[in-house]
Amino acid sequence: MPHTKNNLGPLIAEYRDRPLKWRDLAITFIPAVVAVLIPLIYGWARGNYAKNQFGPAVVQQWQWPWFALATVALIPLLGLGLRRIRQAHRIIKVFQLGLIIQGTQGRKWIYRWEEIEGVAVTTWKDVFLGIQVRQRHRVVLFPVIGKPLQLDSHIHSLDELAARIKAKIYPHILPQLRTALAKNLDLNFGKIFFNKQRINLGNATYPWDDINRVNLQQGYLMVEFKNQKVEKIPAGKVPNIELLIQLIEEGVEA
Repeated sequence: MPHTKNNLGPLIAEYRDRPLKWRDLAITFIPAVVAVLIPLIYGWARGNYAKNQFGPAVVQQWQWPWFALATVALIPLLGLGLRRIRQAHRIIKVFQLGLIIQGTQGRKWIYRWEEIEGVAVTTWKDVFLGIQVRQRHRVVLFPVIGKPLQLDSHIHSLDELAARIKAKIYPHILPQLRTALAKNLDLNFGKIFFNKQRINLGNATYPWDDINRVNLQQGYLMVEFKNQKVEKIPAGKVPNIELLIQLIEEGVEA
């Protein structure tokens, strides 16, 4: 049976956004509902008191500030609920021959591995009072055709997903890049271009004789010059950064 766009072979793994659980109801929605009900119930009680004591003419005057407060509290509750429902429907399925990204509002992207030409990963740490709370990731996919697609850290095990994608696309990208480098063509890695003689970092072009070392350190591509100058480029702006470093080590005239 020939492989088609929708026939991507066996399913390897699934990565989801946060599913709706009873915990969400307990720690998020119940307090939010209470925040709406308290002014609503109090406003209703105030209205009954006003009606019994002063007649129906003043009921609305006593009730409306509390009903208005309940309405104001309801708006973020609805927004929160809609957001969580949308997140619960986000899922990424990795297959042997490609992946399917199910987004919100029914959007879906289907890619075979050869239809993805790059992936960039940004990693950072959330710190509170000098203590690392968690490590977060952002992944950007660069399809051959179409706009880059960003996956945020709400996707569970996003770093593992990025590693799987790299393991699938790098083996067919690397030979193409090696062939281009052997012909001394410019290789494009986002804002960075290089060939056997020189490298362009987006702001200037330098011969390899000026460069001492290029490596990856703490989420940055570090370009160290022989004159002690250092250029730091966020790794998230450099697609296929591991291949860039490997090709520089293999084939430039530094």
